Amino acid sequence: MKYNFLLKFVFFISLTIFDEIQAKVSDVQPELTLSEWEPL
Repeated sequence: MKYNFLLKFVFFISLTIFDEIQAKVSDVQPELTLSEWEPL
């Protein structure tokens, strides 16, 4: 149960970080799409 909570927490944090990175990148390169991020 504790592990499941930790996994959700880490997933949420990584999603937030990914969202901020994508926002910063799209400010610099608006033509960059989500499909180009998929290999990472």
